[in-house]
Amino acid sequence: HTAALSLTFAGRKFHIVIENPENKNYDEYKIVSASLDEKTLSTCDILKEKSEDATEDGKGKNAVVISREELGCLDEKLHEIHVVLG
Repeated sequence: HTAALSLTFAGRKFHIVIENPENKNYDEYKIVSASLDEKTLSTCDILKEKSEDATEDGKGKNAVVISREELGCLDEKLHEIHVVLG
């Protein structure tokens, strides 16, 4: 399954595509990969105290964070964020 949306955030235009090829439920998937304009983005785990979905190892869901500094460096063209769940 695939979902897509376009939006403007922090003055920048984004087209976001999220793929869930294994059709996993919310409580089953994590981010397998993420990219911004075909450049790999790193993921980080959300700590237990910040996540209602925390697991026994103290980790919750994982997330991709794009800093304000990184956003500020993007030009005004349309940027694509591509996320694969698994």
